[in-house]
Amino acid sequence: MRVLAIFGPTASGKTDVAEEVADRIDGELVSADAMQVYDGLPILTNQSRRPTHLVAIWPLNHDASLAEYQQLAHETIDEILSRGRVPIVVGGTGLYLRAAIAGLDLPPAPPPGLRGRVDAAYERLGAARAHALLAERDPQAAARVHPNDRRRVVRALELVALGRSLAPGEDRLWSDETRHPTAIFGLDVPGDEVARRIEVRTTSMVERGVEAEVRQAVSRPISATARAIHGLADFAELPLDEAVAAYNQRVRRYAAYQRKWMRRIPGLTAVASNRPAAETADEIVARIQDEIVVRPAKREDVESAFQVQRAASLAALGHIYPPDRYAFPDDAIRARWQQAVGTTEGTVIVAERDGRVVGVAAAKDGWLDGLYVLPEEWGNGVAGRLHDGALSALAAAGATTARLWVLEDNTRARRFYERRGWRLDGSERVVPFPPHPRDIGYTKEL
Repeated sequence: MRVLAIFGPTASGKTDVAEEVADRIDGELVSADAMQVYDGLPILTNQSRRPTHLVAIWPLNHDASLAEYQQLAHETIDEILSRGRVPIVVGGTGLYLRAAIAGLDLPPAPPPGLRGRVDAAYERLGAARAHALLAERDPQAAARVHPNDRRRVVRALELVALGRSLAPGEDRLWSDETRHPTAIFGLDVPGDEVARRIEVRTTSMVERGVEAEVRQAVSRPISATARAIHGLADFAELPLDEAVAAYNQRVRRYAAYQRKWMRRIPGLTAVASNRPAAETADEIVARIQDEIVVRPAKREDVESAFQVQRAASLAALGHIYPPDRYAFPDDAIRARWQQAVGTTEGTVIVAERDGRVVGVAAAKDGWLDGLYVLPEEWGNGVAGRLHDGALSALAAAGATTARLWVLEDNTRARRFYERRGWRLDGSERVVPFPPHPRDIGYTKEL
């Protein structure tokens, strides 16, 4: 099982594309946006109406930290994977994206007042002398920071006071290490198109009531990190026309910065996003699936087909076959695959990754007799390709309707088929192996 990450500049269509991808590969969205973590500003921060992890998780008076987000992101991603689904990390905050998929060696939170004291020292010393002080205390960090980059010089001096260095963190930031196998895609949109989309989106925000939303938000206590949300000060303090102009300019600059950041992300695959979101999603899914080879099964694939079914069934239905009560029917299932692969009747296809069989499907006489994928490949598009290949074989053989049995308790499989147009037909049967669970019938027009 892998993680999918989608990055891009603001207004590049990340959310729409991610939602389309999620529908295709049984995924769940995990936000990597430093502004969308806050509740109370759904219009200003462009929050999706679709349920998304790590959106609106903190009140506006909460002081957000990258370390806190990172812990939540890791827990969320691991939990999604444990349910056999695909985490789709989507956002335009580069640090948050990197923290979610890789993990950063983050220092402890600074004690109260330290940031203010260091910032005051920079003001008192000036850029050149403050940078010289940094070079004296942490030469590696000083080599990476321009003297006029006040924010990063102050941060580097703050880390020195905590006994840490900016340099190691930067090294890890741009490494290609990830916590789980991860495919990273970047949405590439021409700058003039991004600018046009920003203006269209801002107009929509105004029409939906962003001014009233901001007025209500600033009437309550707001943390320093929440005050950094783009547009908050603009819509709170300026006349509407001026606020719109200031906001658009601010977001255009931020988009340019995000485009530069995107070029530095290791292993990122750029895909064009100046087209409908569905088309971009189709390309992303196709690129993931290009690593998979689907072919007719051979005699030597029998044992692999059996092992795939066994692993998939135990992962999805371990509660039906607990090892201390009921053994999986190894002999019967192995014999079934020997018969299916050994005959010229019907079709058996397998999916391979790097020469290893990771999925198998069988179809015969209008029936999809079985479709199984190794648990680590769930959500990677393997099942969809085997499903489509098996149905194509049935249609080529003259079938106009396909049928299949699914264990009633296998909610994951039932959701997979129902999303692909299968419908319950009212039939049922008892499985002939202990503990004799119930199969329910599905039908699909070809």
